[in-house]
Amino acid sequence: MSLGLVLALSTGGTWWYYKDAIHVEQRSFADLRDLLEPNIEFYLPEREGPAPAVIFVHGCGGLSPATEPRARTAQALGYVAVVQDSITPRGLDWPDVCDGRVLQGAERVGDLLVTLQVTREHPAVDPEKIVVVAYSHGAWTALEAFALDEALPSSLADSPGHHLAGVEGLVAWYPYCGWGVGFSEGWAPEIPTLVLLAEKDEITEPGPCADIAARQADAGHQIRTITYPGVSHGFDRNEDWVKLYDPVMAKRALSEQASFLKQHLGSYP
Repeated sequence: MSLGLVLALSTGGTWWYYKDAIHVEQRSFADLRDLLEPNIEFYLPEREGPAPAVIFVHGCGGLSPATEPRARTAQALGYVAVVQDSITPRGLDWPDVCDGRVLQGAERVGDLLVTLQVTREHPAVDPEKIVVVAYSHGAWTALEAFALDEALPSSLADSPGHHLAGVEGLVAWYPYCGWGVGFSEGWAPEIPTLVLLAEKDEITEPGPCADIAARQADAGHQIRTITYPGVSHGFDRNEDWVKLYDPVMAKRALSEQASFLKQHLGSYP
């Protein structure tokens, strides 16, 4: 959620600018699946039998040059990598998503639930071994799904249930955890979670996430939080727009993620 939306909602300002974020279009699960499934891509490993899956949930900018390398890395480790695009099938402009005008995290939970269902049904996937790796807006989405558990998100009129079945873990890279998130008091499912934060992040400030994670850890949830010093949002992405790409910290974070995947999905040489 952008600062502009926070100010608009808290001051009664130009709320109409964000009306599409406030008034969510509700679809049936089948209709949302029809919309999204053509934009779900599977990267299959070279191994026999059903394999664990890693679902990648992109940030507010949609698919990026970082998407395929991330998926290929998981594929090389022996996992089915799953990538779903929330932006293209809706015909959205990514600045509107990043600014909070459309498709906020709570609404986008429906996209994740559809992707989980499609993934579980894929013949190459072990439906009981799935980890979600989510970035920024996508991490916000995944944490909202944890908070809802089996409740319906605002974007869905119905669902087949068992929303988080098979999910063995979540890696949340620099999520939004500020004003208005539904998971501020935590979540119910006992799903191991690794939260990777950037100390100098000015887009999704790390403090609120660290506070929520600490409360969850105190409540007995399996959650680990790592804050990387001196880096900002997208520090793992070696792209022109990322001003603070840090190869050292990126390598450390990716190593933590690989260890998390091996712990919860197994190791496949």
